[in-house]
Amino acid sequence: MKLKRLFIRNINSLKGDHEIDFQSAPLKDAGLIGIVGKTGAGKSTLLDAITLALFNRIPRMSSKMTGDFMEQTGSILTRGEISAMTEVDFEVLENNVPVTYRSKWTLSTVSRGKRRGQINDYHMEVWNLESNKQISDKKGKVPELNEKLIGLSFDQFVKSVMLSQGQFTAFLSANEKDRSALLEKITRSFDFREISIKVYQQYKMLDEQYKRLKTRVDEVQPKSEEELQEVNSQIKMLNEEISNEKKNRDYLFQGVDHKKRIEANQLNIKEKKNELKAYQQEEVSINNIRKKVEAHERLLPILPVYQEWKNQKESLYQVEQKKGSIEKQLVENQNKQSVQNALFTSASKETQQLNQEWEKANLLWKEVDELDRNIQLKKESVYHLNEQKDTSVKRGKTLEQSEIELTEKLTHLRSSLQSDENWGLEHQSLSTLEDDLPLIRSHVSQKQKLDSNFEEAIHIVSVGIQQKLSPLTYSQKKETIEGWEKSGKATLKTLEGALKYPDLPFEVLDDRIQLFDSYEKQLQLIQEQERQIQVLTLEQENIQTRKKSNEERLLVTQKESDYLKVLIEELEVKVRRLSLESSENIEKLRSQLIEGEACMVCGSVHHPYAHETSSKDELKEVEHQLVISKKEYQEKLKNHQTELSTKAKIEATVESLLLQKNKLNIDLNEFKEEGKSLVLKINQLDIPPDKQSAKEFQDEKSRILEIQSKKKGLEEISTLYQIVLQIVEIDKELTSYITKYNKYVATENDWEQLVALKTKWDDKQQLIKEYPKLILEKEEQKAQNKKLISDHLLEVQKLNNDISDVNSNLEYQGKERHRLFGEKEIEKERAVLLDKKTEQDRKVRQIELELSKLKAEILSFEKQVIDYSKEEKSISTLLLESKSKLDLKLASAAITLSSFENGLLEENEYQELSLKVKHYDNALTALNSSLETLLSEVGKAISEDKFKEQTLEQLQDSFAEQEIKIQSKETELRALETEISLNNEKVKELEETLKKISTMKPEYDLWKTMNTLIGSSNGDEFNKFAQSIVLRKLLHKANHHLKKFTDRYLFAPPKVNGTQDLYILDRYAGDKERVVSSVSGGESFLLSLSLSLGLADLASNNVKVESLFIDEGFGTLDEEALDQAISALEKLNDLGGKTISVISHVPQIKERVPAKIQVISNGSSGHSKIEVTQ
Repeated sequence: MKLKRLFIRNINSLKGDHEIDFQSAPLKDAGLIGIVGKTGAGKSTLLDAITLALFNRIPRMSSKMTGDFMEQTGSILTRGEISAMTEVDFEVLENNVPVTYRSKWTLSTVSRGKRRGQINDYHMEVWNLESNKQISDKKGKVPELNEKLIGLSFDQFVKSVMLSQGQFTAFLSANEKDRSALLEKITRSFDFREISIKVYQQYKMLDEQYKRLKTRVDEVQPKSEEELQEVNSQIKMLNEEISNEKKNRDYLFQGVDHKKRIEANQLNIKEKKNELKAYQQEEVSINNIRKKVEAHERLLPILPVYQEWKNQKESLYQVEQKKGSIEKQLVENQNKQSVQNALFTSASKETQQLNQEWEKANLLWKEVDELDRNIQLKKESVYHLNEQKDTSVKRGKTLEQSEIELTEKLTHLRSSLQSDENWGLEHQSLSTLEDDLPLIRSHVSQKQKLDSNFEEAIHIVSVGIQQKLSPLTYSQKKETIEGWEKSGKATLKTLEGALKYPDLPFEVLDDRIQLFDSYEKQLQLIQEQERQIQVLTLEQENIQTRKKSNEERLLVTQKESDYLKVLIEELEVKVRRLSLESSENIEKLRSQLIEGEACMVCGSVHHPYAHETSSKDELKEVEHQLVISKKEYQEKLKNHQTELSTKAKIEATVESLLLQKNKLNIDLNEFKEEGKSLVLKINQLDIPPDKQSAKEFQDEKSRILEIQSKKKGLEEISTLYQIVLQIVEIDKELTSYITKYNKYVATENDWEQLVALKTKWDDKQQLIKEYPKLILEKEEQKAQNKKLISDHLLEVQKLNNDISDVNSNLEYQGKERHRLFGEKEIEKERAVLLDKKTEQDRKVRQIELELSKLKAEILSFEKQVIDYSKEEKSISTLLLESKSKLDLKLASAAITLSSFENGLLEENEYQELSLKVKHYDNALTALNSSLETLLSEVGKAISEDKFKEQTLEQLQDSFAEQEIKIQSKETELRALETEISLNNEKVKELEETLKKISTMKPEYDLWKTMNTLIGSSNGDEFNKFAQSIVLRKLLHKANHHLKKFTDRYLFAPPKVNGTQDLYILDRYAGDKERVVSSVSGGESFLLSLSLSLGLADLASNNVKVESLFIDEGFGTLDEEALDQAISALEKLNDLGGKTISVISHVPQIKERVPAKIQVISNGSSGHSKIEVTQ
């Protein structure tokens, strides 16, 4: 992968557009490029922009970029700007052919609405620059596509392209513990530790599940085969008994139903006879209606002749009315026609006059129009000549102004030449600064870096330390920090002496504290579980009491409702009997009885003489009692249903409580087993499982944490002290230079001002050389300008003469036009006269249209009058004929016209009365037939009654008793079936648990073995083993590059025990092993550079990387070591063909590299710009 171009717009401090083309001079052939600039100017932003365009990630942040993240952190988008963009052009090999792609990342803010100014989400796209086609614009897919094109993931790209030299320098000088942490951080091999922890956690989770399943197998105890057979036998016997009882119940039900049907039919017979009596009472009224209908039907033969005569009479009246209306309208239209004829004659004369006026005006308009066109042409000619004159005058003024400016510039150039020569003589001494300036810059740069390092370090320590050091000078800070360091060491020694378990590792101590915490929580869980079981036991006792009470109430409500049901049926029969007795005469009823047939009142076939009858008072009393009984029966039924619902709820609650209690007991046993396991672990440590032991370990942990905090504080103070020492030494050097150049600088902050003066002196010397050439050019321009002014004056004079001639001719034509037409406008006059003509023509057309309409209407009306007259005569003749026919019909029927009209019914009334008579006849016939059928059915039903010796009430009591017996046996059966169901659930649970154990066993054994091999709670052991392998590979790759830099050293293979001290082989000393800390600064840089390149080879996944960025790592090298490092980088470029970009503050880097990318900061605005120089 080769980087070809980088474009940045509004990314952090890089405001505006910035482009770096690695394929153009001076970067194309440089090989070694320096990226230089002040701290905070934005050098690292270049690297951020590259990874942002490719992967939507930057190395300094762990998460991907989103609109919300950038809104919260204020990163990426330059403050005050509304959009940002970064583009990277990169080249990869596809089938050994180089192909260039462009990856683009853009960002914008909301431009309107409530969210105005907020950041929208980003957008990404990738283009193939060879085919100029977009291959993806889905932001989520672009990082994956770039990874595929380049062959490197984000992590691999950062490791193989952007080398952090400082990390490997620290890696070489670190102790064993720090080196292990650095190796893990540099290689990002966090997965090994996480794998070990995940294996341990997975095994612990499976182990707990496996133990719980084993315990559950022991707890679930289903019934034996013998017990199941006994229960099934009882169920079978109960089912047979219930079946027999139901047959008896159904037989009784048939008897009850049969007797009820007999009673119902007897009641129907009485109702039918009452209906028959009602029909007989209506017979007189129906006969009167029948007579009216028959009289109407006798008149029907005359009705057509009568109707014809009546219709003709009505038609004659309608025709006479229409004829009178038309004659009236005809007279009105004839009057209107006379008026419109007079108006038409007047309008025609006015039209003729307007046409003559129009022809006369047209001749005048034509003459005036010709004059207007000539005048307009002359005016346009004058306008164009004036425009030419104005343009010429402006050009003349411009030439005159140019003459003045040239004169002023000549004067200024001569004056500037003299002034710059005098200033150069006055500041000639500035040229001697060139020898000292590199050293001054080096000291200033080192101090700036140390200031930055001090600021970074001071932000780590407490706020109190920051406040105390802030107002002090660096000398005072040095003395203050020395005192703090001594005091801190003494305090640390005191704390370490107070430890009770100084040899106990912190991880072991933390495990013991967690063990005690787990034990305490387990005890609390057991107590809570026992409390819940006690609560459920009390609830079970209460629900059993409620169940017993509910069963008793059910029996009571059942008996009460059955009793009331029987009572109601008796009262209903009694009411029907008393109703018949009170409405019928007993003697009349007896006369209708037939010996051997059932009585319609009582149903008996024996008919004794009734000596006395029931009174109407008794009937009312029984009816009242029936209403009360029905109401009471409904209430009892409602109570019974309520109790049944309560029973179902109680049974559900009993089952739910039983399941809850079983689950609580199972959980309680699990908690107790876990508690025993924890006690056993605590006892194995020879520690009593009490709160005092737990408190001792908590206190020890607090003391260790305090010691760690103190050590960290001392390390921070020590770091501050080392930085302050270096700053004090550099301040001494800078003070000597300030004394030397006190004419120009007063403090170290004024060095940039001195550099600016030196640059100004160089610029003025250059100008002094260029001034004579500039003065000669201006004098030549002045002579040329004078000639142009002379030509311009002649042109203006000619234009003035032409304008005068045209104005004279224009004045004559204007006077002639005023004589003919004054100031009037032809178009307006023509429009006025045309409007008059148009309006007059419209009036004439309107009158003609109205006359035509009236003429048509008059003709139509005259025709209608003739037609109506003919129709009137025809109808009169027909009317006389129909009247004669009607009179003959009436005479033959021997009735008068008035009698006919009085006897005739309306058609609706006739149909209604006829239907009423027909319905009466049909209903009477049907009623007689139905009564005959009912009497036959009642007699037959009484003879077929199987329970003749029992009353209906006795049968209903027997039926109710049978129902109670069946319900009792069914309740017993449901209890046994529930017992079987619960046992089946236990069997199913046992089978599922054993199946889970069988399924889980292979996985459990696998994770148990893996935990034994690589698992641990903190992942240390497996991580150390894995790091030793990574380190061995890294050193092998590093040696491949180290051979190119030097033939003296190679990294020795790491020891078997992992990340102990690192060694190198000194080939000049017979391959003797030396610790890496024994080499010089320059040699140390070569070692760390080799490690960086080795990691890049590991990460690049066999992808050829042709562009490398090395970030920092040069600031602490002395001059000789720095020279050795730069030579190594140049050699790397020569041998490897890589383009290497070095990010550094060191001045020597800037001077040695052939090309530079300068990031120049504008201190006042906080923004920076990019310049590419040699």
